Amino acid sequence: MRKAGIACPTVALLKKHILVMSFIGKDQKPAPKLKDAVLSSRQLQQAYEQCVEIMCTMYQKCKLIHADLSEYNMLWHENKVWFIDVSQSVEPFHPHALEFLYRDCTNVVEFFTKCGVPNVLQAYELFNKVTRLEITPDPEQSFLSQIQSYEVHEMSVGGRKNEAPYDFDYFFNKTQS
Repeated sequence: MRKAGIACPTVALLKKHILVMSFIGKDQKPAPKLKDAVLSSRQLQQAYEQCVEIMCTMYQKCKLIHADLSEYNMLWHENKVWFIDVSQSVEPFHPHALEFLYRDCTNVVEFFTKCGVPNVLQAYELFNKVTRLEITPDPEQSFLSQIQSYEVHEMSVGGRKNEAPYDFDYFFNKTQS
């Protein structure tokens, strides 16, 4: 995520099952969670725009979905949104990845709407912006049901639209030849 320019903690130490991350804050005071940060309306707008951009970057470049994104897992530090707690992140090929992403989108939309940020996308619009899938809402079926149907179909035919194979997969498959 850091290589993609996403503000997030760095790994300070990894030993066996223990992961120590860098501290995000100043003067030994932790950066506030977005839910606790006191922000102006302009800063809230910036935070929303940054959040959308980070979600897109995570999915499109890092091939990750946070899977637990909310105002509790975003910090506000140095006028930037920082994503934390990504230990439960999944790759887009996880069988329920798109459902997790839609839940993340719903959480983000609800929070920023509650904060009074203007022009917040609908959850399905944010989902489509992040994934570039362009799933059209159907009044006969919930958007989540449409996502679940899409996941079942895509997993059965092998692959997701707009998803390039990972470099790792390419080189691993070459070693199997």
